[in-house]
Amino acid sequence: ALALDPDYAPARVRLAEALERTGQFDAANREYEQTRRLDPANAHAHAGLGRLALNAGDADAAVRHLLRARDLAPENRSFAVTLAQAYARAGDRERGQQIAAAARSLGRINYRDDPIRSGVHDLALDARSYLRRANAHRVHGALDLAERELRAGIDVDASRPELHFGLAEVLAVSGDPVGSLDAARRAYELHPQLEGAAPFLARALFQTGDLGAALAMAEEALRLDAGDVSMMLLVALVSAERGDVVRTVEILDHAYQARPQDPRTREGLIRLLTNVGEAMVGSGLSDAAAEQFEKALDLAEEAESLEAAGLRRRLAQVRR
Repeated sequence: ALALDPDYAPARVRLAEALERTGQFDAANREYEQTRRLDPANAHAHAGLGRLALNAGDADAAVRHLLRARDLAPENRSFAVTLAQAYARAGDRERGQQIAAAARSLGRINYRDDPIRSGVHDLALDARSYLRRANAHRVHGALDLAERELRAGIDVDASRPELHFGLAEVLAVSGDPVGSLDAARRAYELHPQLEGAAPFLARALFQTGDLGAALAMAEEALRLDAGDVSMMLLVALVSAERGDVVRTVEILDHAYQARPQDPRTREGLIRLLTNVGEAMVGSGLSDAAAEQFEKALDLAEEAESLEAAGLRRRLAQVRR
């Protein structure tokens, strides 16, 4: 590529990265410097110089280069993480920890400004490329384009479960629950162990009203991942709908013991515990109801939720 265009910075920075990966650090450093001269705004060149400086033990130079890389590409998670390491090596651990904590909210896909390579990728007709382009469209909210890429990929190779699963996710967001269910079912048929496929299918079945199939699939998802609290809640919800109090209380206790940290999942668990407690009060089971309210209150207090005060009052009423 560089023989065709020696001044094409994206190709030169890729050469530098290849040299870095193979341990040719001096040559890599020269290529990164050349890239920086050709394109001062190339964040990957500054990041490469920072990594090499960090490996050479020059933490101050690493911080300087990586700060510039982060300024040019603040959305790049890897730059931020490496900058945090550089600050720690330079003796400022507190600053490094702050940057590392902030980096957790950044995405893991780091885009490059490489128009020629992007153009080649856009012409690729293999199933993996269709999936990659669909994911990029989805990230930017272009769901119609994402759906088009996924369907085209399925036409090329219908045996790829990840294409069907991606289509299921896009159709769910687009408001097509039936189409989403069909695609999720196909993905699961092709690869039952595909990460996320069983829980997604269980939720899709529940949303379309097939409670029996939803319960069976949620139980299967728990067999694959016994710690999936969201599936525990789905099992509890369907069991409660069916009047299976014993199974409902049992699975809610497992969910409570798991102490979910995801706010949405925790709120769902608090709500279910509260609803079961109220149902028990209505059936005259005050002691059993109090246990459910105690668990809900414990989770609410741990999360410093505004619901804690109301749960505390309700628990006091039940105990009277």
